[in-house]
Amino acid sequence: MKKKCALILAAGFSTRYGEDKRLSGSKPLLDQILQKVCACFETVYVVHRAYDPDLLTYIKAYDVIGIAAPIADISLGTSISVGIEYIQKKNNISVCAIFLADMPYISMQSIIKLNIASHEKAIVRPIYQDISGHPVLFGKAFFPELLDLKGKNGAYPVIKNNLHHLILLDLDDAGCICDVDQPEDKEKYEKQFLNC
Repeated sequence: MKKKCALILAAGFSTRYGEDKRLSGSKPLLDQILQKVCACFETVYVVHRAYDPDLLTYIKAYDVIGIAAPIADISLGTSISVGIEYIQKKNNISVCAIFLADMPYISMQSIIKLNIASHEKAIVRPIYQDISGHPVLFGKAFFPELLDLKGKNGAYPVIKNNLHHLILLDLDDAGCICDVDQPEDKEKYEKQFLNC
């Protein structure tokens, strides 16, 4: 039976944030996204830094598989290609949903809708008020192109080259476009989405 999996990209160094935003605060971003993603997908992978003891200790509480990014390059593109290289060895994976660790505010209901719309020959991306968001779900037909990614643009080149296979799912969920770059972003979004 074909399965769908999730890949969380969490290898960045949070240079604009000032500290490790993945694990900071009483409600760490990583915890928030892992709770949702693990509830929606049977198999979850996390791309992390080559040396990342704090994160590896943290994710032991979850049933996830860690994938180390190369020391020399932890860009979004390379994180995706390293993750897909690992996932592609699992012959029963039909779709991979790629999440960014600093965008945990999408609702579980939205994740489920995206998952339902996905299939082997489609790329599914959420939009909110005409703004493209995350996660992006790639059918296995696009895994070979994802394997070639490098650099900071992430999977954009694959999406651009396959617009005829792109499904844009219009969601009433601002969480799919809210990413955390600064501590004030986290504070603002937690008040908005978590009623803190």
